[in-house]
Amino acid sequence: MSYPNPTGSWNTPAVHTTGTYINTRPVVSDAHITIAWVITVLTLGYMLPWAIAATRRKSNSAAIALLNFFAGWTAIGC
Repeated sequence: MSYPNPTGSWNTPAVHTTGTYINTRPVVSDAHITIAWVITVLTLGYMLPWAIAATRRKSNSAAIALLNFFAGWTAIGC
């Protein structure tokens, strides 16, 4: 998936006037991924959607974790 840069085009990376590239992708750390998988194993797979989102380095993986934790056991989360 590509993200828009300040110039408005989708597939070309944004460039500073000095010629350096701007990282426009969200950053999910390796520690975040490790914690997600450890908690998934400890909860016997209950938090699996969060671990998958973290592994795919989705920027909203924390929101997925909270939604899964609070609404996963209700009819809303089914």
